[in-house]
Amino acid sequence: MGESSFCKQVCELINASVMEGYGVSTIQICRGCGRTAAEVEEWFTASSERKVEIARVSRKRMNRNIN
Repeated sequence: MGESSFCKQVCELINASVMEGYGVSTIQICRGCGRTAAEVEEWFTASSERKVEIARVSRKRMNRNIN
């Protein structure tokens, strides 16, 4: 994946439903990449391993929230 951000230049926070434990919660994610605001901020100082994890979780979020 490399060290660069996978930003799609479509930066708009949208509500997304995610499973947490036995329930569903609503969080805000970027419409373009699926990251939370905290993950976008963390990206710049995250290790390579953490970036891979952020990317994996973000893609999973996007796949579950595409209409």
